[in-house]
Amino acid sequence: MKLRMAAARAVLVGLMAAASTVAGASNGFFLPGYGARSLGLGGGGTALPEDALTVVNNVAGLMASEDRTDLGATLYTPWSEIEIGDQRGSTELHYFLAPSFGMRRAVGDNAAWGFAVYGNGGIGNRYHPSPIDQVVGGGAETGLEDTDDLS
Repeated sequence: MKLRMAAARAVLVGLMAAASTVAGASNGFFLPGYGARSLGLGGGGTALPEDALTVVNNVAGLMASEDRTDLGATLYTPWSEIEIGDQRGSTELHYFLAPSFGMRRAVGDNAAWGFAVYGNGGIGNRYHPSPIDQVVGGGAETGLEDTDDLS
């Protein structure tokens, strides 16, 4: 009986594994982390605060970090694609500079203050011709404003 149950479980696990699909996700317009250390951790700075820019993702991290000032910049090249119906469009490759600055200071043993300034979003997605015009207008201009600028 135990052997049959073990075999049934193994078959069930095998069927579940075979039926599973791959999931994918992106950060959209957002960087995976803010500050060099958080980027190096793949965005893990939310759980493991290493610099003053922890305030961007996890303000409680201010208590776990030391007094510091951080200044940095990240150069990145986002690429995005849109699909509406059977029409597809993709952006041209652009380079963007995302600056970052953060400061953390202790106020006694049980409090700290901090702030961060960082660049993000608006990465200039322009599609030519507009996928919306291609679908709605059959490739002709629809007269809808800003359908090619999705930034």
